[in-house]
Amino acid sequence: MNRFITKNNVILHLLLVALTFTNCKDKSAEKLPITPDVKIGKLENGLTYYIKHNRRPKNEIHMNLVVNAGSVLEDEDQRGFAHFCEHMAFNGTEYFPDKKLIEYFESIGSKFGEKINAYTSFDETVYQLSIPAENEEYIDNGLLAIRDWACAITDSDEEIDAERGVIHEEFRTRYDVSGRLLNNALPYLLHQSKYAERHVIGTYEVIDYGKPEALRRFRKDWYRPDLQAVVIVGDFNIREMEEKVKDLFSKIPKNNTPREKTPEEIPDHPETLVGHSTDEELNSTSVSVYFKHPFTPIKTVGDFRTQLVRNLYISMLTDRLLQVADDEDIIAPFFSAGASYSQFIGPKSMYTLRATVKEDKVAESIFSILEENKRAFSFGFTKDEFERTKKKFISNAGKAFREKNTRESSDYVDDYVNNFTLSEVALIDPKYKYDLTKELLEDISLKEIREAGELLTTRENRVVIINAPEKGKDILPDEASVLSIFSEVEAKELEAFSEEKSLEELLPEEPVPGKVVEESIVEGVEDLVEWKLSNGARVLLKPTKYKNDQIYFGAYSPGGFSVYDDTDYLSASFAPDIISYVGVGEFSPTDLSKALSGKMVQVRLGCGDYSEGMGGNSTVEDLETMLKIAYLYFTAPRESKPRYDALLEKINMQLKNKYLDPNVVWGDSINRIMTSDHPRSRPVTVDRVASELDYETVYTTYRERFSNAGDFSFFFTGSLDPETLKPLVEKYLGSLPGNGDNKESWIDRGIEPKPGKVEHTMYLAKEQRSVVRILFPDKEMAYSQKNRMVSQVMCDALSNQLMENIREKQGGVYSIRAYPYFSPYPKANLSVSIQFVCDPERVDELKELVFSEIKKIKTEGITGDDLTSIVKQIEHDDRTSRETNDYWMELIQEHLVYSMEFNDFPELIPTLQQITNQDIQNMAREVFTMDNYKNFNLMPEQKE
Repeated sequence: MNRFITKNNVILHLLLVALTFTNCKDKSAEKLPITPDVKIGKLENGLTYYIKHNRRPKNEIHMNLVVNAGSVLEDEDQRGFAHFCEHMAFNGTEYFPDKKLIEYFESIGSKFGEKINAYTSFDETVYQLSIPAENEEYIDNGLLAIRDWACAITDSDEEIDAERGVIHEEFRTRYDVSGRLLNNALPYLLHQSKYAERHVIGTYEVIDYGKPEALRRFRKDWYRPDLQAVVIVGDFNIREMEEKVKDLFSKIPKNNTPREKTPEEIPDHPETLVGHSTDEELNSTSVSVYFKHPFTPIKTVGDFRTQLVRNLYISMLTDRLLQVADDEDIIAPFFSAGASYSQFIGPKSMYTLRATVKEDKVAESIFSILEENKRAFSFGFTKDEFERTKKKFISNAGKAFREKNTRESSDYVDDYVNNFTLSEVALIDPKYKYDLTKELLEDISLKEIREAGELLTTRENRVVIINAPEKGKDILPDEASVLSIFSEVEAKELEAFSEEKSLEELLPEEPVPGKVVEESIVEGVEDLVEWKLSNGARVLLKPTKYKNDQIYFGAYSPGGFSVYDDTDYLSASFAPDIISYVGVGEFSPTDLSKALSGKMVQVRLGCGDYSEGMGGNSTVEDLETMLKIAYLYFTAPRESKPRYDALLEKINMQLKNKYLDPNVVWGDSINRIMTSDHPRSRPVTVDRVASELDYETVYTTYRERFSNAGDFSFFFTGSLDPETLKPLVEKYLGSLPGNGDNKESWIDRGIEPKPGKVEHTMYLAKEQRSVVRILFPDKEMAYSQKNRMVSQVMCDALSNQLMENIREKQGGVYSIRAYPYFSPYPKANLSVSIQFVCDPERVDELKELVFSEIKKIKTEGITGDDLTSIVKQIEHDDRTSRETNDYWMELIQEHLVYSMEFNDFPELIPTLQQITNQDIQNMAREVFTMDNYKNFNLMPEQKE
């Protein structure tokens, strides 16, 4: 029977399903209730507001302006001006003329680019401002900024002309290989619609020469209260905030003669569109099959149920595709594959089948993913697949419910922006969503899920996009061949999917527990506890209440790949990735995923040249499971030669095309210079893998790295109960083989940069864009709280000056920053890196400007205002980020890597407040030595 269904059949089927569902579940038409903890209102002028009190993080308020207008509304002489309007918001408003808006908010602790930003898309423009909540003046000025963005941006001719160069350089920055692939795909995905002609960045012609009047016309037409929403979430009194919003924003006049905003359509097309996108710099091959569907906002219980059924189908199909890719007996034509469904652009959603494929197996890969999709909607899924997936969905909804009171303010902002821009998609309380999910999952049948796949897989509105390296274009299937694959899949008789009974017990036998033999309170960090285990292992734990259901885990040991000779280095360095790909215990990655169904747990290896370890996270309920997996990584790396060979094929395929990307070639050349051409830094090629990668050595070195738990420090933070954790640590970590007296360290292999100044240029890029990197490497310097803070203030100040003079005044770049980086290897040292993309004709000019700003900071330091502003920003970031588990995990690992005692690192803020301009000058003179910098330039290839 033909399982690919026509449009009329879809409509009929939908009606039948709707009627059946209404009869059996009379609440399907009920509107989903809006969560009561957000205040939503609309002013008389048409402006909508969302106000939500939230203290994650404390002392911070997120203020946002959402404009339901983007690039699709541009007239022909405005192409790029929706995005240009966004840029102008930071170049002068009624209350904040010139650059005063950025200057003011940076002075109170909000950094431009992080806390002050905006984005433009096809359909909306969103302005973002996060400010400290400690001062009423800050709040009032924040609201004034949002108000100005809504109705009082200056848009002067002079500022518009000054910003052209910046946006031109943003265009240049975006036009890399991924940008070119997207540009090639959009005409197919947005076929015959205005969207296809309104790329957000616009055209060079309009950016460089468009009339200011046209920009101001766009703002006049579309920046009006009935198309705007104010979203405010954070640490404040909700009643007072609502009064402020009403008082300020109700004064914006209503547009009584608004330009009509006509919804833009993306026309249906009965034919299947096939797009081939090849690029000289692309080094991998992928295929995507898209099925376009009307976007339907989730507003009712019935909508929610339909979405849930669809998501079940997609989740189970993705699991199957991953299983096909991992099959050790039947080699798949693709490396990885998956399915997804989401709102795409405007009125369309996309059901997508996607795969990363072997370059000579494109047609076979398209056939394979379509075949598995057909198998799923023809025969459905098994009860075991369904039960595993139900557990996963319930776990996800349950965690969201348990974390309801610890959600970040930024997450709420995203919800409210989507509610305003996506046809009032429902705002559902997590408890209600959890209960509804459990209720509906009990009622949903396998038959419904199978039929959802039929509805997703239409004959019309299909698009196939093939991305491949230019050099392989001659072996790609042409349009006729691709279209014939659909017919072949339709005609093929398939068998139902079957799977062997999956393993459930992670450990074949229970470990013999060790003991906590010593317990102490660690000085220097509040509530940090240390245990010493009988096998010599060290355990650090910091219970927190930042999240209700989040536990982080880490393990660290010095040594890494440095302990091996050069001949074994490649095998040792590949070992962690190979073990992760092959699996642990009796479990392949796919089998392990099945065994963990319904559990929210991850464990990842993290190994490098100087250390080995792992990291993980789990819910409170799944803590023991996380430790079991860690135990397996230590004691039972899985061996499978077929799986190893499959990974080797994937590696060789990637290496074969790796050097098509000029950035890779350039990066390898930088690496060789920065390591003085050390044997370990030689490029990883097919030939090198063939001669140096050895199966036995991979497993030998891996087992050696994890053979002695007594050389490891384990650390935990999050929703911990020490008394519950202790027996689990004793059982799964204390039972590991270990000897605390047999400590190991890394070995200095003499890897260091080529001495002296280096100027290195390569002519490889295909586009008229240059990438410039300037490094001041490896200045020997003690790692201390003060040195860390001085380096950050110095680089932030330098970045500000580079942005002001090279971006704003010269229009030479879109973005430029200086980044400090401390390393403990081989001795504690500080490096600073500066990188930017620019016009190839301006490389030398802009480099000289960079060096001029460096010279200035060495001779003059920075202004008192700059120092105060940057200190405020760092203080605010520290106060907000320290109430996260991530912060404490990073801090603990930092102390372990640098072998520091916790009380050797004083509090950040008092140290920060003692920094002087002289400290900055002194460090600048030490680090920025002009006889030792390295300059690397990636330039366009030279035409003969």
